Amino acid sequence: RVRRQRQMCIREANPFNNYEVVIPTNSGIIGHTLGELNFWQETRATVIAIRRGDQIILSPGPYVLFEAEDTIIFVGDISSIKAVTDFINK
Repeated sequence: RVRRQRQMCIREANPFNNYEVVIPTNSGIIGHTLGELNFWQETRATVIAIRRGDQIILSPGPYVLFEAEDTIIFVGDISSIKAVTDFINK
């Protein structure tokens, strides 16, 4: 038997724009997780990272708690900008 080795093809692609929004200190999402908030279902935006001070939390899971002044880094279409902004400010 001859085993064929699959070649891995990795391409640099950026079909999505990423956006950033800072959570204000009076936001209702503070102290809640992505999962609790149904963030994607409510905004259609995918959180790819959270910047917290000097720390970057890449690919945060559903259990990461939002804190005041976190920067949410997300991808989505143009309508997701307003949806995320409205969501964190309600």
